[in-house]
Amino acid sequence: LYLAYAFVLLFVKKLRKFIVYKYPLIIGICESLIITYGISVTGGVDSYLYYFYIMIIIFYGIVHTLFELTIITAYVSASYFIVSSILAGNITFDCIFKVIYLIIIAMFIGLINGKIKSYNSDIALKDQLTGLYNRRYLFGEIETLILDNRSEGKEFSILVIDLNDFKMINDAHGHIEGDRVLKEVASLLKKSLKIENTSSRYGGDEFVVLLPHTHHEDA
Repeated sequence: LYLAYAFVLLFVKKLRKFIVYKYPLIIGICESLIITYGISVTGGVDSYLYYFYIMIIIFYGIVHTLFELTIITAYVSASYFIVSSILAGNITFDCIFKVIYLIIIAMFIGLINGKIKSYNSDIALKDQLTGLYNRRYLFGEIETLILDNRSEGKEFSILVIDLNDFKMINDAHGHIEGDRVLKEVASLLKKSLKIENTSSRYGGDEFVVLLPHTHHEDA
């Protein structure tokens, strides 16, 4: 039954989007209930259906948020522990080991997925040379500041920084030296600015700094 359900999700795109993304926790709990029932009638702690728990945890760790992964892991672990202990008549070492194994898998998947999302975010929103935010992130932040200004009257300032004669450095010393200069400027910006300020590389030798809650006279 569970395999049939998995195949339906695999081939029916609209149903997959509705079930997997709109109500992930409800669906995850229902899936766990099906597996738990299967475990209760196929041997308890020794049931091969235990491995379907692992599949659910891996899936939630890859597709959904850390919060949803935590909820599903806690529910799955508690369900397995309770059912296995009741069927065995006591708490066995095998049961405890398998519960701990589920938790370890969830922690590992959550950590890996967190690293991947962080890396992807850096690639999408940061300049790879300087490590500052890129133009895409900059425009999003400016839009947010404008909306805050219109709705709440919050002031902000924008600093546009252009490196004079930067082309001469590239022509005289090469692009490697030019890149080093850009990195030095980026490092100075990071050290000089407050935490709430945002520095970004607009392009070439141009940098932009956003100063929220700052009047232009104070900028």
